[in-house]
Amino acid sequence: MHIHAYLIVIYNESVFESSTFKSLLTLLQERPHAAAVYLWDNSPTPQHQVSEFDLIRTCEIKYLYYGVNEKLSTVYNRVIELALVDNCEFISILDQDSVVPLDFKDKIDAIENPKLVVPTVYSSSSGLIISPRYQKYNYLTNSCVIRYVDISKVEGSLASNEFFAVGSGMTISRTLWDTGIRFNESLSFYGVDTEFCNDYAKKFNSFNIIKCNFQHDASGENDEDFAKLKWRLSKYFEHWNFSLVEKLGWNIFLAKIYIMIFKTVLLTKSYVKKNLVNKFIKL
Repeated sequence: MHIHAYLIVIYNESVFESSTFKSLLTLLQERPHAAAVYLWDNSPTPQHQVSEFDLIRTCEIKYLYYGVNEKLSTVYNRVIELALVDNCEFISILDQDSVVPLDFKDKIDAIENPKLVVPTVYSSSSGLIISPRYQKYNYLTNSCVIRYVDISKVEGSLASNEFFAVGSGMTISRTLWDTGIRFNESLSFYGVDTEFCNDYAKKFNSFNIIKCNFQHDASGENDEDFAKLKWRLSKYFEHWNFSLVEKLGWNIFLAKIYIMIFKTVLLTKSYVKKNLVNKFIKL
């Protein structure tokens, strides 16, 4: 029997408060199977002690804390390598704010010799499907035309050309990893899953899809303070810079200046808007 690895990345939150961890434990209780859970803690200070997981019997827990907020691309690559050394055959990438459905593992096991498995992922806020989908990019403006998939007509697999899937729920097999595809460590947050999908599509014509009610708290859907918005935009522009240089062949310094102008304008507009709203609220 093969071992299935699950990676959960947490930041400044106890994993015991994570909807992902709680739903995963429920899955392991209701659908027992050989499993290893890798908990990567990206927090400034550790959220746990290893001994806190001693009483969990449904899976092996491996708590990983190194004191730095590591790039997601690096985390994914390192943990997948660790899991394969530990004789795992599949690795499912998860974040801290998703809900894993009970039939998730069963549906993966029903696929014969999968390479990449992508679940249908729905926004926990709107209920709308957010992944997988197709995206055609305009790298100059860092915008894209999105085409959603009619899930009712999907059976088994989809064409990989221009497809996009969020990282949460994405399941990678040993077979796929052996082909040399990796997460691009030039990127840290935004674009990590996008570029992985792009690299996958260069080698393979299709990917497996499983229909399930996988819930995910999509970034940018909820209200956030100015500091968090500023951080999020910095990661957004990191991917845009990557695209201008790698996709369009721009000089790296020209790309940075071009993006800096857009970033300054966007942050100024956002700051002014938030402060005006706060002033009106106080009136």
